[in-house]
Amino acid sequence: MIEDPLIFEKNGFPIIKVFEEYFEVKAIDFWDFRTFKYSEIKEFDYYNPNEEWWNIFFNLGGWTTFFDNLEPSIFKIKKNNGGTYKYKCPNEKNKELMELIKLLKSKIK
Repeated sequence: MIEDPLIFEKNGFPIIKVFEEYFEVKAIDFWDFRTFKYSEIKEFDYYNPNEEWWNIFFNLGGWTTFFDNLEPSIFKIKKNNGGTYKYKCPNEKNKELMELIKLLKSKIK
C-alpha cells in the first residue's frame, strides 16, 4: 500500500515530500528528488546568510545594505556521515516551511 506524502510546494522553494520512514527534497534548479532516511540525518537548519554575525559586522558601514535582500535563505540538511545539502529558498522566511522543519526534527530524535 502506497502512503500519501505530506507535500510542501511553494513557488521559489524546494519541493519537500514527507513520508513515514523518509523524506524527499527537489531543489528548484534540479529535475530529480533526493531521498533522505530519518536515521541518516543529524540536523536541519533554515537561515538567511545576511543574519549571520560576520555579515552583520561587515554591513555596519551601511554601504552594502542595498544588497541585503538579494541573498537567498538556505534550507540545510546535515547527515550523520558529514554530508551537507543546501537548498536555496526565497529571502523571506516561510512559516509553513518552518513548521515542516519542526516536524522533520521530531522524526530524527
